[in-house]
Amino acid sequence: MRTNRHAVVLMSVLCLAVTGAVTGCATDGSTGGGGGGGSLASNLGSSLMEKVTGDWNLSKLGSESVNQILRKPGVQAAPRMAIAKDGKVNGFAGVNQFFGNLDLGQLAQGNFPLGAMGSTKMAGPPASMDLEQQFLSALSSVRSFDAASLADGVLSLLGDNGQELMRFVRPG
Repeated sequence: MRTNRHAVVLMSVLCLAVTGAVTGCATDGSTGGGGGGGSLASNLGSSLMEKVTGDWNLSKLGSESVNQILRKPGVQAAPRMAIAKDGKVNGFAGVNQFFGNLDLGQLAQGNFPLGAMGSTKMAGPPASMDLEQQFLSALSSVRSFDAASLADGVLSLLGDNGQELMRFVRPG
């Protein structure tokens, strides 16, 4: 069987290009892709990444503890959040699921910039919907975090002037 040498070379180049695109290879040797996973996460230092990533349960929203929030009639569950090593953020806001991305490069500088967030759009009891609206509003106002609180297993998220908007703790 006779093969066309140019066709074989072209197919090899295409396979390499597709493989590079799928695996996110960049010409500088770092991994490509949005949100700054891979090499950027390793630049943050494993200690900070281990402390920030994982599951978090809301323990305080504004001045209210989660126990106060859960005693309100119609509130069925407290919000929670998970942060992945690649910067993806998702969780439960009170009725609906939310999702977005955290800029890992800014995290290393003490900032906590969440990009545009999305959520599912189900309706729920009025008190749970109010909680969700307060939670998502506070989450969109977060600008930084208290790195010292991480040593105690607490993620304290802060607003523009450094005031605590919300506090999370590890489950369990």
